[in-house]
Amino acid sequence: MTEPALVLKNIVKSFDQGGNTIDVLNGVSLEVMPGQIIALVGPSGAGKTTLLQIAGLLDSPKQGEVTILKFTSQRLNDQQRTLIRRDNMGFVYQSHYLLKEFTARENIMLPQMLSGVSTHQAGLRADFLLEKMSLNHRSSHRPGRLSGGEQQRVAIGRALANNPKVLIIDEPTGNLDPVTANIVFEQLVELVRENNIAAIMATHNMDLADRMDIKLNLNQGQIFST
Repeated sequence: MTEPALVLKNIVKSFDQGGNTIDVLNGVSLEVMPGQIIALVGPSGAGKTTLLQIAGLLDSPKQGEVTILKFTSQRLNDQQRTLIRRDNMGFVYQSHYLLKEFTARENIMLPQMLSGVSTHQAGLRADFLLEKMSLNHRSSHRPGRLSGGEQQRVAIGRALANNPKVLIIDEPTGNLDPVTANIVFEQLVELVRENNIAAIMATHNMDLADRMDIKLNLNQGQIFST
């Protein structure tokens, strides 16, 4: 039986603000299976980004456990968490954060080379991903010469460069028009399915959320199925 690639169990998170404690997450639990894409919806300020940061080992909960591929975060030091992110996880944000001095191809090659992949192999992987996203004709262009949708698709390619098992996605279409958002979403879902990736995506786009496998509503620190 297939095991979940990402498990969050009883996650609690709060922040101190002006002497007051703000409870953001109150016992949130979820799991994501390989090849599954989960929509995380909820009002602004509900804690969606905080939950994704915890799921991506970029932040730590006050209580609870995060398990990625059977690695439990509480048992990991900072270096181990960094290696798990590098080798097993991909991240896509609303802003693409591409390196403007590098081409589309080079932006996808860089994370691979940082993981020890040869320049030749990194280039082959970058070419493959660019072709999958119908961007092979734009491979030598720097971000400033790409449209917003093209930049976001390159960012998706970069997130997938090291063959991650878990993909953390935060409002990837928030800066895109509806037509471009749909193109980016469809290509993202296709790559998640083909590569058997466990993906969780925060979004305010309810049309896209309705097309994912499961839709979870985060509100008042709790998760509700919708």
